[in-house]
Amino acid sequence: MNSEDKALRKKLIRLAYTNPDLQDKILPLITASEELNEKSLVKYLKKHTSGVSVSELTYAFGGTSQKHTKFLKSLVTKGVLEKEGKKYRLKKTAKVG
Repeated sequence: MNSEDKALRKKLIRLAYTNPDLQDKILPLITASEELNEKSLVKYLKKHTSGVSVSELTYAFGGTSQKHTKFLKSLVTKGVLEKEGKKYRLKKTAKVG
């Protein structure tokens, strides 16, 4: 993780602690994994059924929105996720693997 990513991560943690209503959304994404992958995302979404947006992933894990959009769309194609509005959620009959 580069210094810019560390600084952003620190700001997000501070934001979560100063805004308790955001803690449930921000902290699990930050602590779930330093690297976003299918397993960490599925684990997060099992606990947070409201889903996750591309912008939330970008803020939590860095990278570009294009990268995260491509990743999420690939999971939709695999049948793991479904998209509703701007949120991606676990498909009810997800093929996790």
